[in-house]
Amino acid sequence: MYNHNTGEHFYTTSGTEKNANVSAGWTYEGVGWIAPTTSSSPVYRVYNPNAMGGDHYYTKSKYEAQSLVNKGWKWIITEEGGLLFWMFSSRICRL
Repeated sequence: MYNHNTGEHFYTTSGTEKNANVSAGWTYEGVGWIAPTTSSSPVYRVYNPNAMGGDHYYTKSKYEAQSLVNKGWKWIITEEGGLLFWMFSSRICRL
């Protein structure tokens, strides 16, 4: 998805999250990529609530993500209460 106010692109594997952001004014741009069906490398996502319009950061490094959290970024928490990371069990990453 794309936010015309901030210039940010946002990626998610969640249809629910995509729909909520589109309802909030983001532009849905379609499928960004199709991830492998399996992977041993998780991708972590953290959020900067202090950036204008927010900002998401994606990394395969838990250390890098934790370093940002230590500076005020927030872990994204799943509906199940755990940290959000993808092992690519969901193949479609939506823009």
